Amino acid sequence: MTGTNFSRLSKIPPQPWQVDHGGGINVGYTCHMAAMHWAQMALGSSQTDANRIVGAFARLHCPGCKGRGPHGSVLPSAYGNTFCRNAVPISDRASLYKNVQVGDVLITGHHRMPMHTMIVRQKRGEGHITVRGFNNFGTLGTGIRDHYDPKSHNIAKDKYWGARDGGFGRVGVPIPLWVVPHNHFMQASRMLRHHVGK
Repeated sequence: MTGTNFSRLSKIPPQPWQVDHGGGINVGYTCHMAAMHWAQMALGSSQTDANRIVGAFARLHCPGCKGRGPHGSVLPSAYGNTFCRNAVPISDRASLYKNVQVGDVLITGHHRMPMHTMIVRQKRGEGHITVRGFNNFGTLGTGIRDHYDPKSHNIAKDKYWGARDGGFGRVGVPIPLWVVPHNHFMQASRMLRHHVGK
């Protein structure tokens, strides 16, 4: 299993893209859950099995499933602590090219509580590094909120980097960018797969 295979799978919309919390409650995917889903597919799961594994993780950390609040998607803190502990900060656009590879996972915000997740699709030079994701709207201003974004986006463009504060994202909304190396993300994915069973 390679980073290239993982990145190619990000071109396939997760199906299904909702998780059953019981009692007829279905909760939609987030960008984090989509990345987890594609990783499970890279490990050999079908779409249905990937959804089952992602759902098990979501329910394990869901306040609603524990009777302590509303049902929701994967908690950012649970995702961050499980999948993003080895994240490396990308300080500015100049350091993007040397720090990412195809199949790496990019996150925004804080690595222990990520705000957004994307998969590196292509790397063809300092001026061409593309990503795919789910719910890219808030970070990139593309696609539809809370849905799969069917297009790759070149994040090496000027418009995604704040001129004054160096943050990443849409102009006026710069946030820190981190990279989770492919092998670390997949290691966490294997552990999850083992924990919930194939």
